[in-house]
Amino acid sequence: MNLQPLLLPSAAIAGFVALWYALGSVAGILWTPRALLIGGLLSLAAGGASM
Repeated sequence: MNLQPLLLPSAAIAGFVALWYALGSVAGILWTPRALLIGGLLSLAAGGASM
């Protein structure tokens, strides 16, 4: 089983999550509905782009 094709998309998603967490925790908007919606949309976009 070759996991190399999953490496780049996984790193991109991890980067989005880390950036979202870092910026959201500083701004105090980490768990607002708008932040969750944007995070969900970004994860779908990153997941769709990897296919």
